[in-house]
Amino acid sequence: MFERPRRNGRSNTKRRSRVLVVGTTPDYVDQLLRAHPDECLFLTESRLRFDAKEPQPNDHEEVLYRRDKQLSAIELLKRHQERFGIKIVGIVCFDCESMPLASMIARRCGLPYPSSGAVRCCRNKRLMKQRWSADGTSHPRFSIVRQSEEAVEFLRQIGGPCVMKPLSGSGSELVYRAETESDCRVSFETITAGLHVRRAAPLYRSCKEGRTSILMEEWVKGDEFSCDFLVEKGRARLIRLARKHLRRNGPSGIIEAYELSPDLPDACQDARLTPWLLRATSSLGIDRAICMADFIVRDNQPVFLEVTPRCGGDCLPSLLKTACDFDVLGLAIRFARETVDTAVVRVNEPTVALRLFADRAGTLELTDTDALLNDRRVLSVDLTRRLGDQVQLPPLDYESWILGHVIYRPEPGRRVSEQNDELRSLLKMRIAEK
Repeated sequence: MFERPRRNGRSNTKRRSRVLVVGTTPDYVDQLLRAHPDECLFLTESRLRFDAKEPQPNDHEEVLYRRDKQLSAIELLKRHQERFGIKIVGIVCFDCESMPLASMIARRCGLPYPSSGAVRCCRNKRLMKQRWSADGTSHPRFSIVRQSEEAVEFLRQIGGPCVMKPLSGSGSELVYRAETESDCRVSFETITAGLHVRRAAPLYRSCKEGRTSILMEEWVKGDEFSCDFLVEKGRARLIRLARKHLRRNGPSGIIEAYELSPDLPDACQDARLTPWLLRATSSLGIDRAICMADFIVRDNQPVFLEVTPRCGGDCLPSLLKTACDFDVLGLAIRFARETVDTAVVRVNEPTVALRLFADRAGTLELTDTDALLNDRRVLSVDLTRRLGDQVQLPPLDYESWILGHVIYRPEPGRRVSEQNDELRSLLKMRIAEK
């Protein structure tokens, strides 16, 4: 049987107490093993490990399980603990689809982690918005539609643009903006077809509303933000806040870049924002967690789009590390063990993480970053796709077309969107069409 190369070096197995990292991807596993050796035990889906390009952890550092046999994962974990004498002292999860398993394990181990009910509320946008409606947390007006004509009727009621999305999705996958009745009908059919293709995916299978149930909400005009924060002992503490820049072409809702900046609106100041964050999480049943929230500022008040009990992923951890020397993944590991003292990340000058996308489907044959690296604004370039990788475009695939990201300090006095275009043009790539 083929086996991936093991990590170089020997781990200090004397440290028996570890934080369990549930269901994360091999790139995160490798990153955490390098930055925080001997602190984590990883419960990883076997399919992800088989397809991974990263070195395989040592035997005592990882337990492999099958996604369709989560109950057996608990037994495998128990045997692994007995074999290596490992005690689990905390639970952390960085992937939305693995949160139900993390919650189940935490309950059996008597460790703090959001309950299965809280996780379900976070993963089902209907339940989330119903809780927010009950406690006064500001959010877009919404409706659940099961036919395209219901979508059209909601558009008429709102009298303006709407956003259509799956009930249990994540990020911008299968998210569309509808401005006309024709948009509603086309988007409804596109989302329905996309959900049918993804019907076995854990992220969508967890929603009990049915494959044709779609969330419609009013499109809220305003600047959009993302933040990480801690909730504990009846208090919310802000960690970081980033402005989102949306792509101006292509699929709706795609984030082009995240910007850390000391220049923020009043609604995003710590004292103004944290009471709203606490209310938004408390109504979902979250009393202790590291969380991420997405919101839009309208009339100097946050209008919440989503809250989930994990820190922001994608290029955000790299942006924080490069711009502020702040390790948010390490913070999540420490917080799983114990209470931590942390202040909001201090941003001294604007820094942007620009995501790089493929322009066509096919086989990636060339990526040349020399011009990017020679630009005086650029701090780092991280390509996550390798030569020979297959690329697909949305709506077929929202992952493989992301090639990586660039972190840079924008020139003052110029629009970030303009500089994003300049830097994106410096990446040379060649993709052989199928």
